[in-house]
Amino acid sequence: MNNLRRQANAQVECPLHVRFHRIVTAERRSLPIPHSLFAIRLPSHYRAAMRPSHAVLGMLLAAMAALVGGCGSDPGAGASATPSTLSTPPAPTTATEPPTPPALTAQVTSTGEDPGDFEEIDSLDDLLRSDADRAMDLMETGDAALEAGRLGEAIASYRESLRLAADSESVHFNLAIALAATGQTNEAVRHYGDAIRLAPDYAEAHNNLGNLLVRMGRPEQAIPHFEQAVRINPDHAINHNNLGTALGRLRRTLEAAAAFERALSLQPDYPEARCNFGNALLVLGDPDGATLQFEEVLRLRPDFAPARAGLQRVAALRSNR
Repeated sequence: MNNLRRQANAQVECPLHVRFHRIVTAERRSLPIPHSLFAIRLPSHYRAAMRPSHAVLGMLLAAMAALVGGCGSDPGAGASATPSTLSTPPAPTTATEPPTPPALTAQVTSTGEDPGDFEEIDSLDDLLRSDADRAMDLMETGDAALEAGRLGEAIASYRESLRLAADSESVHFNLAIALAATGQTNEAVRHYGDAIRLAPDYAEAHNNLGNLLVRMGRPEQAIPHFEQAVRINPDHAINHNNLGTALGRLRRTLEAAAAFERALSLQPDYPEARCNFGNALLVLGDPDGATLQFEEVLRLRPDFAPARAGLQRVAALRSNR
């Protein structure tokens, strides 16, 4: 599923966090999502006025660009963090079972050996299966195809499942993942919205929709969904990091820094959130605090390129003062 966890490699921020839900009977399960981090207080002089030289101003602008871009690929896109399982969202609503039809007589045919020897052709179980049963089978077929990376097959199965039973928020959710992975972003937005309409407290749907809107260049529309995800699951560091990333895109740096700090208080070894926090501190005029964050990221992940780039920006800023 790494390749399905949302094409975050195409962007430099870390919000993208796709949660894939597979349903067996009426039970929803979510794939494990990585977590981690540590609490840091914001410096009191964030709002202190600065009078930088032109060179220093250039370095600060570069830091602002890094904050807007964010740090690294998202953990959901294949980072090597230790996974932990998300809480299970509300159980899906299934289509109402239709009334049992009158008893049917199975078709029979003679074997030719004995007039009294008959063989059943059609199964009464198959004939009596409801649309809800068939929708469940199609959903499970779609889940298996999505997990295997067969996106076209998954999309077709989910569409047919919704044709038979349109009230499954999890089918809308997984269909949205497959659609987004194939570039059909507008339709993916619609199906995430359908999942939220059916289950307003579906935190994973709010989170994924927020990430998709950020990728589509609409962070102002993403923020309310991240705020809902934080409200529903306040102890999930990823939700706070994603909210901070959207705020950073809108240059609401102080609010973004607070969101990254909250993520780190929940998961101290979360490299993307720590790198984002470092970028925010640098923009807010605290290169020493930023340096500590970037160095800690590299202690956790020596190959984390955005943290090395952050240290280079700090060094350039200091050399031009």
